Amino acid sequence: MTLHDGHIAAISSVMHHHPHAHTSIYSNSLHLNTTQHYRSRGFNVDVVRYNCTSLSIGYAGESLGRLLQRAIEAAFDDAKGRVPDKATWQAAGKRVTGHKAFLTLLSEWMRYFLIYRFGGLYIDFDMLVLRPLIVPGAMNRLGVDYQHLNYAVQTQQTEGGAAPHAHTGFSCIEGSGSNGKESDAFRDRRGRPFTCVCNCILLFERFHPLLERALNLSHPMLNYYVAHHSFGAMRHYGLMTRVLLRAAGGDLDWAVSTDIKGKGSVAPRKAIEKKMVSTFEQMDTYAFSCQDRSLRNRWLTPVASRAGAANAELIISHCHVYHTGWGGGDAAKVNGSEATLWEGSVGQQLRARMTTLPPKMDALAELPSQPQR
Repeated sequence: MTLHDGHIAAISSVMHHHPHAHTSIYSNSLHLNTTQHYRSRGFNVDVVRYNCTSLSIGYAGESLGRLLQRAIEAAFDDAKGRVPDKATWQAAGKRVTGHKAFLTLLSEWMRYFLIYRFGGLYIDFDMLVLRPLIVPGAMNRLGVDYQHLNYAVQTQQTEGGAAPHAHTGFSCIEGSGSNGKESDAFRDRRGRPFTCVCNCILLFERFHPLLERALNLSHPMLNYYVAHHSFGAMRHYGLMTRVLLRAAGGDLDWAVSTDIKGKGSVAPRKAIEKKMVSTFEQMDTYAFSCQDRSLRNRWLTPVASRAGAANAELIISHCHVYHTGWGGGDAAKVNGSEATLWEGSVGQQLRARMTTLPPKMDALAELPSQPQR
């Protein structure tokens, strides 16, 4: 595995806004010297090898951590000493865990667990940080998708005086949001319904109760979905997204007595909701990480366009993080066409702001992978 331009851009954006932070990339295949160029420039960023069992012993999520490690070892056994390819990962993972998308399960468990145990910021590799996030008073935040336009953020179009554009929320639980009934949604601390959460950016203090509850729910929910063959209904949302949603919003079916001290009885749903949503700040995902198709389209507005500077300012000033959707690769896909990462005016303006960062590290592509279980 090597880092692409998209990966480099994501890391660099973190370094630009948090130059004194300790950034760790958890990987068992990246070369340990991958980040040497960053370190030579004074940034504290490194590649960390991991073992899910060793990491999780004595912490919330330990049982699923042990299961995931068995799947990792099975994948390396199947690959006979090489770095497993995607098909090998998925086959071994499904055989051991029952989950059809093992790499997604592993990635999402890792992000919950690492932020729970160590605290700090997690972002996907296709995200660019647009402003400092780890600042006093700004921890314990989670993006949520609201159900109705009444609760959505609206922004004015930058060209032609068009009507305001409103973002509509997603739904990642079956039935919620599909029939317009607010009773189907979970509630934030202000009573507003939300139907999904964003686990692509996590900003929490260590040992936060929301992540602890999500980790404690993860293995029972995995077993439930495997036993009931429920993965087909998940669409593109993963199991762990639903785990975090139920941990954040509270749910009678999963609200066991470990969440609110009792005598083995199931706690009332409203009590669970009130307890959990009060522990973190709910932010509209649209504003937190620019999770909106229209804003993604604006990212690659040509420099020559009259709206280029306005679109750049809209995204850079409005959002905390920009979720490009390129999946960590070298190109973004907008309106069905491929475009290079820095082609648009927003990308160029962001690059201009990151003048203190290392240049593109072509030499990294020559580093061999170091497979390790």
